[in-house]
Amino acid sequence: SGSKLLATLIQRLAFPAPEDPARAWSGHGVYVRCAPNRSPTRCFGVMHLSLPYDDCFPDPAAELAALHAHGYRTRLVLALRDRSISLRGKVLGHQRDKTTARIEQEIGTTLLASLATRDGGGRNDGEDAPAPLLFSYESLMVLRGTYIERLARGLNLTGTPGGDRRDDGGDAFDPDGALDLHLRDGNPKWMTVGPTLKSWSVRFVRRLGFLARTPAFTT
Repeated sequence: SGSKLLATLIQRLAFPAPEDPARAWSGHGVYVRCAPNRSPTRCFGVMHLSLPYDDCFPDPAAELAALHAHGYRTRLVLALRDRSISLRGKVLGHQRDKTTARIEQEIGTTLLASLATRDGGGRNDGEDAPAPLLFSYESLMVLRGTYIERLARGLNLTGTPGGDRRDDGGDAFDPDGALDLHLRDGNPKWMTVGPTLKSWSVRFVRRLGFLARTPAFTT
């Protein structure tokens, strides 16, 4: 998933120190962690929302407003992916009905477009809100560390845990050493997977739980 990969990238940029593999975040839901030895305590969180999320479309604007009301500073990052690959992945893994999948994709695209034109963060004290960041899965797979560094600078996460700059003003960003990522482009899999007996049998087992999933645009 491009958006889950983005969420884990942001989490790893904020806290590059490795965690216990058993506690590693998958990028699904919400991750919160506090920087050590801070006074007052500074916490950093990542919230991942898919479009749709299960059988409904979330309201990111409402989520941001709720966070701002409690004094949190936020930044909105939108994950984009090739439309054909996205639709194929949706049909094979999330919404089997192709017509429903196409409608859900159009609704999601419209929502992304509306979010891209709004303020992307800030807080409730009148501070200027930066524009949302746009993250492209395909660009990441081409540019790798260079693109990750661009993301880190856009979120001001090029320093010590939690997003602080180093005291000497230097750049502590090290995409290969700090993140220890092993990126593999998932697009070829979606382009080549076909209706073989093995693939259909595996997908059938996986689909048992969502064959009757309600179309997201009816809820």
